[in-house]
Amino acid sequence: MVVAIRWLFVVFAGLLATIAHAQTTVQSVAPADGAMGVSLSTSIVVTFSASMDGASLTTQTADGACTQTLQVSSDGFVNCIGFSSALASTVGAVATLTPAAALARGSTYRVRVLAAARSVAMINLAADFTGNTTLERR
Repeated sequence: MVVAIRWLFVVFAGLLATIAHAQTTVQSVAPADGAMGVSLSTSIVVTFSASMDGASLTTQTADGACTQTLQVSSDGFVNCIGFSSALASTVGAVATLTPAAALARGSTYRVRVLAAARSVAMINLAADFTGNTTLERR
């Protein structure tokens, strides 16, 4: 497995300290890819490789154009669903998204996390993450 490393150089009173930080990544999204029969009121859980800065995990509160760092869409990210809060509920490396309204029956949803999402160490994702996660309610 290849792990991207980001180096951070800090100068303290004339001394140079070097700290290595592994790149922040999305580890998983739940419900799992291809999950069928997902509850129309399900929450979506994104797990990262590091504790996240909750202020960087923004969501939109109304359906419409995809504009925030955490996105869930059923139309290729032209439009995204709204969530109950403008910030994801974040505990450590886990962010929970609660849709403002029930998911549409018979729809398939995908999850995207923009590179602007960052860890508490201020390390952004290397690139946008678009999960293969599809949530379908029949």
